[in-house]
Formats: sequence, C-alpha cells, structure tokens
Amino acid sequence: MPEGDPQEDQVNQMLRSVRCYSPGATRTEQTTYSDFRSAYDVGAGCAELFGVRNMMDPKDPDKDKANRDLRRVSCGSISGTRKDPPESAAGIDDPLGYRVAYELCSRREDLFAEAGTREFEAAAKYYVEGDYGETMESDYLGCLDALEGKPNRFGD
Repeated sequence: MPEGDPQEDQVNQMLRSVRCYSPGATRTEQTTYSDFRSAYDVGAGCAELFGVRNMMDPKDPDKDKANRDLRRVSCGSISGTRKDPPESAAGIDDPLGYRVAYELCSRREDLFAEAGTREFEAAAKYYVEGDYGETMESDYLGCLDALEGKPNRFGD
C-alpha cells in the first residue's frame, strides 16, 4: 500500500488494537479468529495476517479458518504478497486446488471414459474423489468448470 494510504492507516489501527505491531514481535496476549478477520477485512498484507494468526491459540479450531483465508488471498508465507481473488472466484476457498483441478481436467481426455459417464458433474466428482476419497469443493468446481468449457474463474 502507498505511504499515507487511508487503507494502510486502517490496517495499522486495527493491528494496534490487537497489539500486533510486527510479525516477529514478542507477544503475550492471544488473538481470536474475529481479530484475524478484522485484519483480513481491512486488507492487511500477508505479514500482518500471519502475525495475527500466529497469536491465536494453537489449539483454537478457528485457526483452520484463518489458514483457509490466508490461502484464499495467496498468502503462502509471511513474506508473500496478498492477492485477492477476482469476483468471479467468489465461494472458492482453495484457489490452488481450483487451479490445479481446472488445469488437469482440461487435459484429461480419458476422464469421461474412466469415470464411466458423460455427465460433467459425475466426472468431476469422480476426479476429486479419486484423488482424496472425499469431495473437495474447490477442486470439484475447478474440474467441473474445465469440463464444461467455462473460463478459469481466476483468469489464468
């Protein structure tokens, strides 16, 4: 964010409110997922988001939600650069899973035969369950979009 940016001021104010001045600082207070979402919603960068997430109780079940949100904005590491998904990707919790499934399913000419069906939904479900034994929603949507000839929701 540019210097003097009102959004940056809002992020810094929010981070001060949860006593998260820098990712490497020593902290004694824990944060919650609500604190994390406040930082996320005002556009905090990867370093700030990791800082707030790292202050959460390691056993907090909501830490998985924070990790999902980090992946959603392409924050794979503390030194990463936040990249919000386009509006067309609304509802995709795992952009990487979507992209990989889209790419693989767009190249799998044998997928319909292997799945034993010509139905897009059944073939996409077969692809996802074959890899994981369960349906991963983002992967399913990526494969389904590729099979139906729809554009990649992330524009890649």
